[in-house]
Amino acid sequence: MFPMKAEISHRSYRRAWRRLSRDVFASDLAASKLCSDLNECDDMSVNDMVELYNSVLTKLLAKHYPFVTVRRRDKQATPWFDADCRAARRRTRATETRYRRTCSDADKLPWSRELQVLRQLYERKNCSYWRAEIAETKGDVKRLWRTLHGILGEASNVDAGELTADDFDVFFKDKVESVRASTASTPLYDVPNKATPDVGAMDDCHQQS
Repeated sequence: MFPMKAEISHRSYRRAWRRLSRDVFASDLAASKLCSDLNECDDMSVNDMVELYNSVLTKLLAKHYPFVTVRRRDKQATPWFDADCRAARRRTRATETRYRRTCSDADKLPWSRELQVLRQLYERKNCSYWRAEIAETKGDVKRLWRTLHGILGEASNVDAGELTADDFDVFFKDKVESVRASTASTPLYDVPNKATPDVGAMDDCHQQS
């Protein structure tokens, strides 16, 4: 009855900073080549020292703060949901909370009444908004179809444009890894050997013909 925008899922990679243990990290850093024997750095060039620094810290970060996959879903609110809807929803939730606490018929009636008023308000807001949107198209077919997609609750194609090359790269890598994992226990197919005609013999047949 009240179409909602489709949820958009964003996947990102972040380091698990909450797993930080400063004492353990400081201990491993002190035992690394960066801090164990500084005399070894005397004969190293600037490029070698930078490479050593990057290598050691990258290994320590991978050990103590590995990357984790974080999924965040953005649920877009219905465009017709305004201040009147929020106020009506607060009143409905307040009466519901009161009824859930007391479980009395005297408190159930106000909750049912507010819930009915809320549904009627949603219906009016929904219809008036989309009627105004259709009227605003003014014969523009493309804009009208975009509006109809919104009425049907379908996701817009614009969302696909937000995907980056890295997103596609991660998707296909995960897909390949999942296929490999699912077929890891499958025995290899034994391709039978077939005799093939010699090229020279084919030339002789061609000359005879």
